[in-house]
Amino acid sequence: MLHMEQHWGAIRHQGYIPWDDDVDVYMPRKDYNKLLELRCELEKSDYEIIDIENKGYYLYFVKWCQRNSTLIEKPGEPSLGIYVDIFPLDYYDDKYCKPLIRYNELYRYLWLIYGYGARKHSIYSLFHIVRSGKQHFHINFTAFLDISVFKLLQLPARYLINKFQNRLMNAPKSDYFWLYSIISCESFPMSIEWFGEGKMMAFENIEVCMPNNYDAYLTRVYGDYMTPPIGKRPSHHARYFVDFQRRLTTDGILRIRLNK
Repeated sequence: MLHMEQHWGAIRHQGYIPWDDDVDVYMPRKDYNKLLELRCELEKSDYEIIDIENKGYYLYFVKWCQRNSTLIEKPGEPSLGIYVDIFPLDYYDDKYCKPLIRYNELYRYLWLIYGYGARKHSIYSLFHIVRSGKQHFHINFTAFLDISVFKLLQLPARYLINKFQNRLMNAPKSDYFWLYSIISCESFPMSIEWFGEGKMMAFENIEVCMPNNYDAYLTRVYGDYMTPPIGKRPSHHARYFVDFQRRLTTDGILRIRLNK
């Protein structure tokens, strides 16, 4: 089923909303794990599954990527294909999940540390940064931290992230789902009854699955969901480099940008 703001888009616009122009999907943990098992079967297809097992990737959810395309949102991030973000839904039990709520800020910083350590700075890009001189001191310093301090902290951060993930996956069954997010306001219980079998609704030129009781869901998340909030109307996604026809390396992209 579609994720939060895509529900909103389907209801208000029958498609994308201006301030969130990608596609995010919810998937119960059991189905999410089945999806990950398809990784090998997809090796000769036009698509691939990207998660923390992929070198350079550092987000807490999976991306379903098109192989023959390139998208980098920010410098230093891995070269991926055009993607759909897929978020796992875990069972929510109040007593069991309280420690996770208490340490949500730690979880966020662990992912940030892991991400900074995963950012790629090739010899070519580092040479370009150094050559740029003092005017790009903050870029030089950031690159230095990434390849030194954060790289050393990456393994301990990954170990603790796995501890969090194991607790999430072993939650007792209940009548509620939740998305345990690094954004604490997104980590709230959602009645499984809201989702039901789902209902199909128009989204751009296709049909997508929505919760049976999307009104209860959207009201819980946004309140008056028919009115877009002030300050969230522009898109919040950066686009450092996009190519819809081929997959390029980060070094190849840097050369293209320098030659423009």
